[in-house]
Amino acid sequence: MALPIEFFCSASPYTWLLLDALASSVDDIRAIVLVDPVTEWREVVIAALAANNRVISLQMTNATPQFAKFLPTSDQLVAAGVSYTLMMNQRDVFDSIRQLQLLSMEHHVDIAAIILLSEVAVEVSDIIAVGLKLPHNPLDLITARRDKGIMKQAVASRGLRVAKYSRVKSMDQVLAVMEKLAMSFPVVVKGFLECLPHQLIVTDMWKYNKNDRARYESAEICNPKDFLELVEYAMKVAEAVGVQQGAAHVELKATLRQDGTYTDPILIEVGARLSGGRKSTMAQAAIDNWNPFESLILSHCGSPCPASCGRYLVPQKFVRHVFFPIEKSGPVTEFVFNDSLETLHFSFKLVKVGDVVAATTDILSCAGFAWLVGRREQVDHDTAELVHSFDFTTEHSLYDNRTN
Repeated sequence: MALPIEFFCSASPYTWLLLDALASSVDDIRAIVLVDPVTEWREVVIAALAANNRVISLQMTNATPQFAKFLPTSDQLVAAGVSYTLMMNQRDVFDSIRQLQLLSMEHHVDIAAIILLSEVAVEVSDIIAVGLKLPHNPLDLITARRDKGIMKQAVASRGLRVAKYSRVKSMDQVLAVMEKLAMSFPVVVKGFLECLPHQLIVTDMWKYNKNDRARYESAEICNPKDFLELVEYAMKVAEAVGVQQGAAHVELKATLRQDGTYTDPILIEVGARLSGGRKSTMAQAAIDNWNPFESLILSHCGSPCPASCGRYLVPQKFVRHVFFPIEKSGPVTEFVFNDSLETLHFSFKLVKVGDVVAATTDILSCAGFAWLVGRREQVDHDTAELVHSFDFTTEHSLYDNRTN
């Protein structure tokens, strides 16, 4: 069982896409910087604006075509309320710091926090924060928050269990390494603890399920208090890799006991950022009086979490994230499911009729997703109806759950 536990260049140096009367004010304008705005960036912008912050985006270039379709355009950022958009070329941290310093001086912008919203922004964001004298995670552990091998070494040095791992230079070496380490399939090949200084808060916990047919089936929100052994392990992992600012999530596996509880947690990896898959948005829908995006900003600014936060946040509603995997390759001729269910919170299709698809190998190669929230009984009922209504047809094969 896998359990992610979430804690809390152009010639000119920058491009102005929005200016107004406030930009010429002699009083500094408080602002936050979003580095590589990807994961739930709209919600973070909304929270920032609600707290009277301006928003600066720092986007990375050269995204792969598969990933680029998830990135917002400059126009979309501005339409959502971003005041200034900057570009980071070839991960040039020095130039990014310079751009932000020039913006701050010329437009009286007081930058309060550097907030990362993607995996590739993990290491650069802390370095930028150091250059601007802003709150940041410890730099001596910066590689432990990104490099999966160094990450496991840092965790193991604290006496915590980690999965077997080895570095390989090519896929041709994988089978030989597996034999040497006595590993068997499945293996992982890698190419919110909501966190404040000296305070870790477990904001949401998710259990991933799979079946014999699909690698991805669903993810369900859990009550952290029901998994204290796993949560304590995850918090120690976060501390071991130096998570002190902002959000992070720890992915782990555990052994199921006969009594239905879990034990012997072992690390898969740490993501020193918000978890993907709308986890924060759905946690907000499930937990009363919880705003993960507001808390994310407060944490990066070095401010305390709202007083109502305890060590663990308990969901009052049940959430399930349903995956629609692709089982057979071919041109898509039909893709439908029931989108009028009572507990359906949001759904998203990654493919459309006419696309040529291959069988699902990772999350991004699924056909789509759906998120349901409400009473557990109603979510279970609607999940069954959703899966039953899922009709995904290709020219050379038929995947129709209604026949099951």
